[in-house]
Order: sequence, then structure tokens, then C-alpha cells
Amino acid sequence: MYYSSEVASLLDGVVDVYLGDMRYGNNECARKYSDVQNYWPVVTRNFKTAYISSEILLRQLVLPNHIGCCTVPIIEWTKKNIPKVRFNLMFQYSPHYRTYEFPEMNRALTGDECLKAVNTLKKSGLEDV
Repeated sequence: MYYSSEVASLLDGVVDVYLGDMRYGNNECARKYSDVQNYWPVVTRNFKTAYISSEILLRQLVLPNHIGCCTVPIIEWTKKNIPKVRFNLMFQYSPHYRTYEFPEMNRALTGDECLKAVNTLKKSGLEDV
């Protein structure tokens, strides 16, 4: 869902169902781990635009050490702004490629992190698919 407003306009009315990913709950994490600028405003804008005329399946890849800064804000934003989506927490994060550069990301998720993410989603009332 990280694309320009021009692309969003082109997709409007053409796409019936979006399978959209939301990985980071803030700009800082997106910049640090994916070298992406303005992630949060771009992705939230595109989800809001898609929500007007399409069905959305939102996937959130839960990241180690990022429940509070990424998973929780994503769930809260979704509940407030686009509540009628199918929300999918994904727990298949696996450290590969350059994760050795980020020791805090160079491990699998813990059971406690998975439980915190699931409990946050359950409390929100969003549909977990």
C-alpha cells in the first residue's frame, strides 16, 4: 500500500479487493528498517482511499520488539479509520538477509510477543481472519 496518490487514483474503481500490507506503525521504524520515507502518511492515505470503494484484507507482519511501536498503532488506527476490514496478524517473521545489522530484529518472535499482538487485536474488536 506504499504508492503514490496518482496510483491510488488509477486504482480507484478498478480494484474490488485489496490485499494490503501494513508493516510499520510509524515513520521511524520504516525509515530504519526499509529505508522508506513518509511511510505512515502514505500507507494510511492509501488504505483510506481503498476503503471508500473496495473490500480490504489488511495484513500486519508482527515484528520482534515492535508490538508497542508498530502492531498496536496499526490496530488502533485501523479500528478508528477503516474498521470494516478483515485484519490478519501474521507471525511468520523470520530473520534473513541483512537482519544481522539490527540485533533487535535478528531473532524469531517470542510466544509473549505473539500473545500480546493477539490480545491487542481481540480487545480492538476487529475481525481476525
